[in-house]
Amino acid sequence: MSNGLIRRFSEMIGLIQRGQFERSLDEGLRECLETLRSQPGEKGKATITIDLVIAVQGDMVQISPKLKVKLPEGEGFTPLMLWDHDGALSTQHPNQFSMFKGDEKVEPLHKPDVTAAG
Repeated sequence: MSNGLIRRFSEMIGLIQRGQFERSLDEGLRECLETLRSQPGEKGKATITIDLVIAVQGDMVQISPKLKVKLPEGEGFTPLMLWDHDGALSTQHPNQFSMFKGDEKVEPLHKPDVTAAG
């Protein structure tokens, strides 16, 4: 960049507000990664939005930057699956209730040998 011409986007970003905008981008990325790593299961989404408004008046070009970092809202938790059963919440699927219905005596599959000497 010896002749003062900017031909690369990355050079222009580094010049905005004497490098402060680029440092804000770096900080936004760091904040996103830190927040996402602290989420349960280290899973989530964050968004970094960069708006560059480019205005031209004659030969003059003005670039106005905006930066928005959107982090996950609160901590994300895995969902709890429950079923509605008779107006209450249940951890058992409704079809499982019929398996445990009534006061029937359940015989063990294997009966211990009571005749063995011991």
